[in-house]
Amino acid sequence: MLVGLRPKLHRYVARMAGSAIEGEDIVQEAVVKALAAHDGGALVERPEQWLFRIAHNAAQDHLRRRQREHSRVTEADMTTIEDLSANAEARLAAAASLRSFMQLTLAQRSAVILVDVLGLTLHETCEVTGATLAATKAALHRGRAELKALASAPADVAMPKLEPEEERRLRRYI
Repeated sequence: MLVGLRPKLHRYVARMAGSAIEGEDIVQEAVVKALAAHDGGALVERPEQWLFRIAHNAAQDHLRRRQREHSRVTEADMTTIEDLSANAEARLAAAASLRSFMQLTLAQRSAVILVDVLGLTLHETCEVTGATLAATKAALHRGRAELKALASAPADVAMPKLEPEEERRLRRYI
């Protein structure tokens, strides 16, 4: 079951983290935690939701850790950013799309990914995130509305500036 669910878990956490590479690290961490809990005798009624819950918590931990480490970015890190002149238009479109998506709150982002991207039901999403049904519905509604507003924003409005570490990750991702 884990083998079949792994790609879905990766899609979820990669979108939460904003990086496929970081998503892979988070999935590995979640799998280790799940195996340890299972070996410890954890009773699991709904394995898929249980694994998503573990992956969700691992993604949240990762995002918190990244935020704490964010202040440690050095100027040397900025000099290693690769040249993006090749396929600039496609990269710009992807960057704008991801940048808009990353503006959502963690709750909104996870609700939109789980429901709209991965196709989970609202109840399954509640189990994964640990939020109430009302909170999940609100986060999903607000996330969709925010994405729609960001997509319809005039093109001449400058997108918010990413922090150097986020920009470095974005450039690695796209």
